[in-house]
Amino acid sequence: GKLVTVKYLRLDRYHQRFPEAQACSQPLKAS
Repeated sequence: GKLVTVKYLRLDRYHQRFPEAQACSQPLKAS
């Protein structure tokens, strides 16, 4: 459980630095 949380925290930080990357990662989440 904690590992997943850390993963999403990193994603959050990544998107804070690269907001445009969020649009690219949406299809990846769906699949």
